[in-house]
Amino acid sequence: MNPLVSCILITYNSEKFLETFFASLVEQKDTSIELIVIDNNSSDDSVKCAKEILKGFNAAKKMSVIESVVWIENSNNLGYSGAAEQGVKESHGEYILIANPDIVMEPDYCCRLVERLDADKKIASVSGKLLRFDFAKYFKTGRLADGKTQTIDSSGLVISKSRRCVDRGQGLPDDGRYNVIEEVFGVTGACPLYRKSALIDAQVGGHVFDPEFFMYKEDVDIAWRLRLVGYTSWYIPDAVAFHGRGTGAIERESVSSVIKNRAKLPAFTRQHSYRNERIMRLRNEFVTHVINNFAHILLREVQMFGWIVLREPSLLKSFFQFITKIPKTIKERRELFKKAKIVRGEISKWFI
Repeated sequence: MNPLVSCILITYNSEKFLETFFASLVEQKDTSIELIVIDNNSSDDSVKCAKEILKGFNAAKKMSVIESVVWIENSNNLGYSGAAEQGVKESHGEYILIANPDIVMEPDYCCRLVERLDADKKIASVSGKLLRFDFAKYFKTGRLADGKTQTIDSSGLVISKSRRCVDRGQGLPDDGRYNVIEEVFGVTGACPLYRKSALIDAQVGGHVFDPEFFMYKEDVDIAWRLRLVGYTSWYIPDAVAFHGRGTGAIERESVSSVIKNRAKLPAFTRQHSYRNERIMRLRNEFVTHVINNFAHILLREVQMFGWIVLREPSLLKSFFQFITKIPKTIKERRELFKKAKIVRGEISKWFI
């Protein structure tokens, strides 16, 4: 019998993406799915549209992989983290798939990831090769093939000595360089599969996902915490999915490319990303690692703060928000490090 996968779909004005997402979900092979749809107070018809699509699939007898459906309609927008936290608490599956609505999965995506988790109880999270999906082209023709690209969206998370964490290969061509199953620092939040028991082991302050993060960096935060409590994360290239990514899949391999493309990101994204990254680092860092990589960290912080003062003064608000969160974060840090199982050297190797 296939293990139950709880698929948490978080929607916010996502009506235009739902047909493609559900079409790929019901085609998943060798998988039993508990579907949990959480709407963050959409102003469009996301919930109505989702119910009509699933009703149509049910009438066509295409819902065999979905064992049950749970609907949660929030009266306020809780963000990705708040909704993901709701979904984890509601879930009953051994494994949890958290999916963005702009994801299109190949039919064997879930079963290939489940197979890897089944093989090793120390693996907490897995993700496949995510490629970019071009919805603009898809909407013109209505053919999925026209939306599928060979541009990498994510092949796992990598983190540098300066603590800059990015999706490996994002914006680069899928030319075979990421075709090997391998352990990675963590997996991106677009379509990861988690072991639920590992998420519970890594929670702090009673939360798996920090509700105050709202969105951005929550995937890096949970990846870091899972490592601290003794788990690993893996990238499975044979499991393929496509991601629309509202902010676009930009090339992030160099500092110059980040600066060039930064203006494309909404201010909302930059503000939450800046604040959340600093909370995450305070919560998860070994002090000795900060000392060892101090020059790299300091250089990036000085550069970033100079950039804020000269080019993005709106981020000063995020900096002061981080300052106010320090007492709470230190309390969570103490809780986390009491159950940490990893030795310092095992995590420092990921800072490249």
